[in-house]
Amino acid sequence: MKQELEVVLQAARTLPTEELPRLLGALRVIESVAQARLLAPPPAQPAATNGSDLLDVKQTARYIGMSCGFVYRNADAMPVIRIGNVIRFRRRDLNEWITQRRATPRSVDCVGNPVVNHASTTLRSSRKEAGHRRRRLERGSD
Repeated sequence: MKQELEVVLQAARTLPTEELPRLLGALRVIESVAQARLLAPPPAQPAATNGSDLLDVKQTARYIGMSCGFVYRNADAMPVIRIGNVIRFRRRDLNEWITQRRATPRSVDCVGNPVVNHASTTLRSSRKEAGHRRRRLERGSD
């Protein structure tokens, strides 16, 4: 047993009986504090990046598995921190950004914009226009 506790144990043995309730109250406070510390979540550890949570473009590209060019082209759509001409990214913000972009395949592009199949849209539009032109010609209004 630690030396500090030996002192408390000795006090419990020698204190007058009328002082024991106060000692027991103090011991309960000590027990409550110790139990609260055991039940509390561990303190947050500092970031593994030398205490800095900010990533530069190269680190960001490596982190998200894309090229530096992709990061530069899409920086306006990404959660970026601008410091003058320098851009930095927080891992936490990137994780949220990536999570928000998870969707059904081909429904959004890598920046989060809806994907439109322009080829089929154009083909459909041209077929529709051809049908309108044919009907107008049949009616003789063109």
